Amino acid sequence: MLAQCGMTLTRVVGLDVVFLNQGGFSFTQGSQFNAKADKKRTWSIVGVRFDGDDFPDLAVATDGEPVKIFLNDCAGGFSDDQVIVTSAVGPSWGKNMVAADMNLDGQLDLLDSHTLLLNLQASFIDTFAILPGPVAVGDLNLDGIPDVVATNKIMLGVGQGYFATGGYYETGEEFPLADIALSDLDQDGDIDIVTALEKAPNRVYWNTIIPPPVVGDLDGELDVDFADFAMLASHYGATNCGVSNKWCERADLDFDNDVDLLDLGKLVQHWLEGTIP
Repeated sequence: MLAQCGMTLTRVVGLDVVFLNQGGFSFTQGSQFNAKADKKRTWSIVGVRFDGDDFPDLAVATDGEPVKIFLNDCAGGFSDDQVIVTSAVGPSWGKNMVAADMNLDGQLDLLDSHTLLLNLQASFIDTFAILPGPVAVGDLNLDGIPDVVATNKIMLGVGQGYFATGGYYETGEEFPLADIALSDLDQDGDIDIVTALEKAPNRVYWNTIIPPPVVGDLDGELDVDFADFAMLASHYGATNCGVSNKWCERADLDFDNDVDLLDLGKLVQHWLEGTIP
């Protein structure tokens, strides 16, 4: 991401350092910026266009501190830090932070092993918890919406940065999962999963095309039944659906800020899909 300004970045004790690319393999040291207090550990640094210009800024996750943004002046310098979300704090928050446009609004969001932070251009909003451990993002079922692979779990994107359960894959609980990578390893047009396990051989999971999530599956049980109808009914008539309340707990199926007959029609259209006869 920083290559657009001819930069790369490394870390030293107490400071993060930007190196300017002079062409080929030649670099000169640019600015230093202190992303952490008391020389705490920086877990992740990713490029996010935060202020609307063409220059990638830096989102920095540090051990036990809020995620911070450093604005890029594209001259080798960065602004003082801006705390963007105070809830994103913990002993390992940001250890596996990645940037991806999870709700397809053209803005890069921040995804961590604990939560998803949606980029609202002026701020980020903490939306929902994921699972502890590494995460990776890719379109596993080829529907054009980003999906998430977490520890033992696949979460299929359904729009607006929310997910339905897409199934599970077994990594082996006896070996902690260290990292996840996604790539089309067999060149068959879909994305496969590679996992790195601590003290065990790495594993490859071949993608046989995961089916799309079931529309109307509000409770994440991979079917549409009376439990989902009850969830929609409990929000029926709501007119304040949006990111902050998870689109009325996903009852707003068409993402138009209310729960009405159109949403009920979508649920009825998919009634009993996914259920076992």
